[in-house]
Amino acid sequence: MPEVAAGVSPVYVDTPGKIQPVLEMLASGCRVGIDTEFVKIDTLHPLASLVQLYDGREVYIIDLVALRGDAAGSFWQALISSPCLFIFFSMREDLDLIRHCAGALPRNIDDLQIMLSFVGDSSKQGLAAAADKYLHVEVLKDQTTSIWMSRPLNQKQIRYAAMDVYHLLRLHDILSALLEERGNTDCYRQDLALGVERCHDEFDPASSYLEHVTPGMGLEARIRLRALVNFRQETASRKNIPLRRIFPDSLLPVLATGTFRNTASLEKAGLHWRASREFGREILNILFDRHADPAGISSASMNSELFAVQFVASYRERLAAFCASRGIEDQRAGSKRRQKELTVWLSCEDRHLLHLPEMLSTPWRRQILSQVLGEPDLPGREKVAAIPEIRELLGLPAVPEAAAAPEAVTAPGTGEG
Repeated sequence: MPEVAAGVSPVYVDTPGKIQPVLEMLASGCRVGIDTEFVKIDTLHPLASLVQLYDGREVYIIDLVALRGDAAGSFWQALISSPCLFIFFSMREDLDLIRHCAGALPRNIDDLQIMLSFVGDSSKQGLAAAADKYLHVEVLKDQTTSIWMSRPLNQKQIRYAAMDVYHLLRLHDILSALLEERGNTDCYRQDLALGVERCHDEFDPASSYLEHVTPGMGLEARIRLRALVNFRQETASRKNIPLRRIFPDSLLPVLATGTFRNTASLEKAGLHWRASREFGREILNILFDRHADPAGISSASMNSELFAVQFVASYRERLAAFCASRGIEDQRAGSKRRQKELTVWLSCEDRHLLHLPEMLSTPWRRQILSQVLGEPDLPGREKVAAIPEIRELLGLPAVPEAAAAPEAVTAPGTGEG
C-alpha cells in the first residue's frame, strides 16, 4: 500500500476476514474522518466503490465492490449505529450513498464545508483549497474523474482515496476552534441539522411538484405539472436512470403550460430527441389527459402577489447584515434559489404541503424574521405577519378572524420558539 504520510499506510479491506478491526473502531466512539468514492453518471442512485475512514491512527479503505454479502451488511450496520462523530467534507452526496446502501444515516455528523461558511470563509472551496489554507499541505485531486468501479485499483487511486480523509480531523480541530471564537457554533449546528434533515427526505408525490410551480400557473397546468413530476420520478426509479435523462427541471413548466401535438413539438420545446423516442408518447398521454385527478390542488394555490417578492428582498437584506456582523458567508442569508423558494411558499395557499423554506427553518433566521416583522414600514409585513404558519413558527397567538389588520410583532426571546 502507498504511504499517505510518513509511517501511515492505508489498511485495504476487501475480504470478510479484514473487516473486524473496522467494526471495533466504529464501536469505540472516536472521531472519524469519512469520505466515499462512487459512480453516479448514468444512474439515479449512486453505485458504491469505496468508503474511507480515518480515526487518527489508521486509514481504512473499505472496498465495497469486493466486499459483498454479510460482510458489507455488517459494515453498513456498524456505520449507522456507531457512536462515533463522523467528519465529512461536503456531506450531501456521501449521505445520499450511505442512505441508499444502509437505509439510514450515521447518528453524529459534522461537515467541514458548512463550517467554512460560518468562520468567514467560502463554502464553495474544496478540500484541497481548505487544506492548503489552514494546514499548509497539498492534497492532490488528480483522480477525481477516475474509474472507481474498475478493479484492481492502482496505487494512485488508493493514495488519493486515503488523502481525502487523512487531513479531516486536523481541519476539524481548527475550524471548530474558529467557530467558538466567532460565536457561531449554534448557528452552524442549526444549519448542519437542517442539512442532515434534508438528506433524510424522500420524494413526496403529493408535494414535490409545488417546487416547480410558477406565479400565475393555472389549475390545469398544475395538474399536468404534478403528473409530469410523478411520472419522471417513478420512471427514473424503475429504470435507475438520472432524472435529467427523461427531462430536466427547466423543461417542467414549459411542458405543463405549452400546447403539444406530437413528439416533434416536444423536441422543438427542448426535449432531447433520445428522450422523445423513449418517453415522448407517455409524456404526450399525460399532457392530453383531461381526466387527471385534481385532488389536493387548489385553483388559487399560487398567487403572483407582489408582497411576497418585496418582503423576501427586505428580509434577505436583514439576514445579510447579520451574517456580515458575525463573519458568516453571505450565501447563508439566502441564495437566489432560496429566495424564490420562500417567495413561492409565502404566496401559496397549499404551503402546508411544501417543505418549510430554508430561510425560515432555523432559530437564528426566525429570530431575525421576528425583528423584521416588527418594522411597521416594511413592504408586505402585515400580510406575512398574518400567515398562520408564520405565527406558529414564532410562537405568536393566532390572529382573530375579525381583525381588520394584524398588530405589529415584537421579537421573541433567543430560545428555539
